[in-house]
Amino acid sequence: FVYQVMPVMCSVVFVFSCIKERWWISIPRSDWLNGPIDLLIDIVVVGCGATMAFLLTLSEFELLRETSALTIMMIGVVKDIVAIILSMVVFGDKFGMDNVLGLSLCLMGVVGYNKYKIEAMKIRALTQQNRRNRHDDVVPLMDVNAYA
Repeated sequence: FVYQVMPVMCSVVFVFSCIKERWWISIPRSDWLNGPIDLLIDIVVVGCGATMAFLLTLSEFELLRETSALTIMMIGVVKDIVAIILSMVVFGDKFGMDNVLGLSLCLMGVVGYNKYKIEAMKIRALTQQNRRNRHDDVVPLMDVNAYA
């Protein structure tokens, strides 16, 4: 599935970037490709970014197949929270009271979801253990296969 979706994604991004960036106007006037070494460096940088983007998309598809969409949404919320905190620490961004309330609400949602998942896993494990224990206590009175 990923191998069918990825070319479409690349094509759409390429078309929209051509419309937005108008590279045919900006590249000839720039000092970007003065020599062959510049082209090689650019290919390596773009190739590394494209490889990381492809692997990220592939890992998201695999994660979605193994878990639920809600889990991926929770991971996205945690990623956004980390990005907000890093922007405050690294770049000195201001954080108002409405931002504090929104961040707190997101954190409460993540904690609540994790608590729900843990409780559901405990209940599932206890149910499976009770089923096994119930069948372990049963002693057959006779072998059904002996009379076949």
